[in-house]
Amino acid sequence: MSEDPNLDLLREIYAAWARGDYSRNDMFADDVEFVTGAPEARIYHGREGARRAWFDFLSAWEDFRTEAEEIVRVADDHYVVFTHLIGRGKESHVPTEGATANVVLFRDGQIVRLELHWDRDEARRSAQELATRRATRR
Repeated sequence: MSEDPNLDLLREIYAAWARGDYSRNDMFADDVEFVTGAPEARIYHGREGARRAWFDFLSAWEDFRTEAEEIVRVADDHYVVFTHLIGRGKESHVPTEGATANVVLFRDGQIVRLELHWDRDEARRSAQELATRRATRR
């Protein structure tokens, strides 16, 4: 255990995702925003929305896994998780691997926003913008 419970939770979640287990939903706040990236960017709302987001996203893949390579704390409760994804297209059967990133925001120990980004630089920019917006509201 580290001194950062959010970091501990992220490590736990990404360990499950690396095994292909996306069933856990208790880490999301009731009002979570789950943002999928291009080409069909979409925002899902609430825990049921997060469950639906995973279903929609994963339905296009076979044997899809997301492995955390590095977790960077951007601000108090803002993180960028640099990931490596591995999967195979369900229809094409073409193996795919890629370096991606997720932006994760916490509130009171639960995820209130999860963004899936295909572009790591875009994820960094998004995390910085979100942290800046939050800091200016304080």
